[in-house]
Amino acid sequence: MANPDTNLLLINQLRSEYDQLKLDYDTLIGNSVSIDSMSAAQKREVIENIFPNGVAIDVNDPNIKAGDKVFGEKVGINGGKWFFGNVITAPPTQDSHIDFKYEEI
Repeated sequence: MANPDTNLLLINQLRSEYDQLKLDYDTLIGNSVSIDSMSAAQKREVIENIFPNGVAIDVNDPNIKAGDKVFGEKVGINGGKWFFGNVITAPPTQDSHIDFKYEEI
């Protein structure tokens, strides 16, 4: 049969660990910033810090800059068909503004 004192010690230890986890969670949530409250420039900075090797952005995103990896369909680029590539000139509006990596034919 289990020792009541041992059970009480285990219960108290679990309560203490729970309280610490809750405190850590509350601190994390309390110090967080909502993405909705960030400007476009701040959102871009967060993405660049999380993904230092870059991510692909929809070609129709108004915040595209030269060097971005883009994908999608856009009138004037690749005949309006889907593509993936790197932006040479921003905003991209024609084929010469993209270094194509993949083009749907």
